[in-house]
Amino acid sequence: MKNKIKKIFLFFIFNFFIIGCDRVNNFIDNSFFDGKYNINAKDFFSINKKEYYIYYYSSVCPQCDSLKGRISKFIENKNNIFVYTLSLENISDEEFNVFKKVDKSKSNEEMREEMINSNCINEIYLIGTPILYKINTNLNEKKCLENAIIGNRKINEYLDNYL
Repeated sequence: MKNKIKKIFLFFIFNFFIIGCDRVNNFIDNSFFDGKYNINAKDFFSINKKEYYIYYYSSVCPQCDSLKGRISKFIENKNNIFVYTLSLENISDEEFNVFKKVDKSKSNEEMREEMINSNCINEIYLIGTPILYKINTNLNEKKCLENAIIGNRKINEYLDNYL
């Protein structure tokens, strides 16, 4: 009897994940224009724009899901603001290990401050999702991180200036 209940339970769990994954794929494809703005992690500082944003998200992040409409509008804007997306699920283990390891002894704000003005991917934390990174070209014509807006609430507040 226990095995039968276990099999039924596993069946429902398996179906839940299949249905959930289907919803997740729609989130990525529909929200970010069929991958048109997706970048690879290695391109973090090599995009050929003086100023741009990188929206770091996960397809299974509820906070990212709640931001998708506003982020999509931000991406579509016509004000010479360039926004690209970096999906957690599209970062290989090798690429992920190039980023700076999250330091659990520091707060998110301390890690954010530490990243500001960095110009190398191994100085950038992937603290969690969502994060909106702003990359700018400094006076020496080097790309550097100007800002990192971390979390749903702060990203929403930031987007209020543009939408």
